[in-house]
Amino acid sequence: MSAAPLGDGPAGPSPKPAQAAPAGARVVDATPRFRDGTLVLLELEAEIRRQQTEKELVFHLLNEAKRILPFRQAFCLRRRHADAAFQVIGVSSLAAVDRNVPLIRWIERLVASLPAEASRTEAPLAFGREAYVDPEERDAAAYPFAHALWLPMRMKDGDALGGVLLFALEPWSEPQQKVARRLAETYSHAWGALTGPTRFWERWRFERRTRWLIAAAVLLACIFPVSMSALAPMEVAAADPAVIAAPLTGVVAEILVPPNTPVKANQPILRFEDTKLRNELELAQRKMQVATARFASTSQAAIDSADANREVAINKAELDLATAQYDYARDLMAKSVLSAPVDGIAVYSDRRDWQGRPVETGQQIMKIANAERIEFSIFLPVQDSMLIEDGARVKIYLDSDPLRPIEAHLLRAGYQAEKTDGSTLAFRLAARADDAQALHQLRIGTRGTAQVYGGKVPLLFYVLRRPITVARQTLGW
Repeated sequence: MSAAPLGDGPAGPSPKPAQAAPAGARVVDATPRFRDGTLVLLELEAEIRRQQTEKELVFHLLNEAKRILPFRQAFCLRRRHADAAFQVIGVSSLAAVDRNVPLIRWIERLVASLPAEASRTEAPLAFGREAYVDPEERDAAAYPFAHALWLPMRMKDGDALGGVLLFALEPWSEPQQKVARRLAETYSHAWGALTGPTRFWERWRFERRTRWLIAAAVLLACIFPVSMSALAPMEVAAADPAVIAAPLTGVVAEILVPPNTPVKANQPILRFEDTKLRNELELAQRKMQVATARFASTSQAAIDSADANREVAINKAELDLATAQYDYARDLMAKSVLSAPVDGIAVYSDRRDWQGRPVETGQQIMKIANAERIEFSIFLPVQDSMLIEDGARVKIYLDSDPLRPIEAHLLRAGYQAEKTDGSTLAFRLAARADDAQALHQLRIGTRGTAQVYGGKVPLLFYVLRRPITVARQTLGW
């Protein structure tokens, strides 16, 4: 038998109709309100995203997080990489940090003594400070806040490169740790965005012994002796060429051999305009004939006449003068055609540059070079003059074949610097190849670069020589 429902009648109490609220009464909203902690957390996260620099973010972490986390003092720490030690970079309510203060050094030792997993996970670590206090450290023993919470931050490659240590009077509860972890994740994301990605040098992680070994290796490398060297422009030139210069003042009529062609000794190579020379030779010959006839006539008349005898000496002198003029004109006429003094190659620019061109006595026109006797003409800048040594080692790099250098040695060096095409002062050096076989198919005038080697110097001096010279010339040291 079913039980009857409770109420005044057989069907229970009848529902009462809803009554309207009296006029002027305050209506209460029954919708659930956000808790104060949630609102503060949202406000803090919004403020974190508005921080512009790392320094502002650390200041906000140490001083504004008190609005939701019940800590009394906070320490922010950072390290360069996972193998480095944490260092305090900020303390709540302080504008600057003095790392020589005993309390700061104790905080750094405390964080260093935490388990390694504490820096490889994002979970906070709550602990009491009693386990990390040395009784002999009075400042640490007198520290009033007994409960600490370690929050690793800025996670990279599984290791925390930063963190914050919070101290409170009461133990940290589970809800407080969850809120702290949520806040630490927000700060970590903002910190990573402000500092950017990990730089390549921050990834180098060396132990102390490795760092000492690297420093020793660098020191040994700095004092390691190396050969001083300098680069200078180079040109292939003939060794002791025969210079063909103008023997007289005149006009070049024709060059009889093309440029850069072989010639034989006594082969005609150049001809001057000889119209004037030929006429002068003919006039000198006529004068000599007249003087000869006059001298012969006077000599015959001197037998019977005293006056003619006195003129013999004068006519003899005139004959000698006419003969000398004839010889001079004949020599000039003979020099109107130049011949090659030795076998070799005629080296000059172009026929058109010389035909019809007036020249002075002694002006160089061409060279006769021996193709089997060539040398390297080097223009060494004056700032590298300390490398000039007799027999110095030289390495030649031709522009046409830079991958096969030619070994050579220094023959001679100019004593006085001369101005080059680039309006710089340089010493002219001459070098000869060690292997004559390497000179085959080299053309005179080929250009390249020569590396001149000097004595041994420390590597540090070799690297810093040019910067020191520039600094001295610029700053006047």
